[in-house]
Amino acid sequence: MQKRTLSIFMGIFILLLCLNPTEARIIVEPGPAELPTDMINVDDEYFVPLWEVPPMRLITTYVLIYCPLIAFPVEMIYSSGLWAYLIYRTASRKVPESENRKKIHACIKDCPGISASQIAGAIGISRGAVAYHLSRLRAEQRIKKSYTRGYVGYLTPDRGLSPNEEHTLLHMQNATEKKILFLLLNTPDLSQSELAAEIGISGPAISWHMMRLNSDGIIQSFIAGRETHYRLMPGIPLILIDWTGNGRDTRDYEGATA
Repeated sequence: MQKRTLSIFMGIFILLLCLNPTEARIIVEPGPAELPTDMINVDDEYFVPLWEVPPMRLITTYVLIYCPLIAFPVEMIYSSGLWAYLIYRTASRKVPESENRKKIHACIKDCPGISASQIAGAIGISRGAVAYHLSRLRAEQRIKKSYTRGYVGYLTPDRGLSPNEEHTLLHMQNATEKKILFLLLNTPDLSQSELAAEIGISGPAISWHMMRLNSDGIIQSFIAGRETHYRLMPGIPLILIDWTGNGRDTRDYEGATA
């Protein structure tokens, strides 16, 4: 590497020695012509003597240079008028909230955890219209979307529900699981066969529902003898009691506990 660098420097030095200094030339370009002194048309600019400027224009120029705050009220009036016009145009184009959206919001508030298909059936409008209004309500942060295993429901954020409460309310939108929960509320430690007989479904069907409830931490199971028994997890009974205590659709509860 050092030998290569030394060779490069030696080559440059020999090249400089070979150059003939008599052949070197310096080219000097002529300078630009002097600016005209008659104050007429220099680069398309027009020079006007100070005594030829109109007095009001001269006063205005000096005021804006040395006292710019004097123009502030004028700017404020202009800006206020512009903003008032824009607000008026925006307000005039604002579409009032539709009756269907009000009904959807009221439906979610009265029945937290309700699904989109249940809302469509309760209000009597199409699923597409329900999906549109739900998206608008979510954008306005007036509702929230909650998920659990196999269920999607909607709630109002003002309730401040815990995850267990949200999951319980979502499962209660399923009629069979709602009956199971109220049966266990009234009679804890029921077996799988007893639940199936009370509700009127098969053993595999009740096992499928219990597996979903157990996976979301709503019920717990234990073995007693040869059968599996179930009970509600701590805190879940209070949610169910609050549900019935607020007058929300107690018919299924009464039927399940009869």
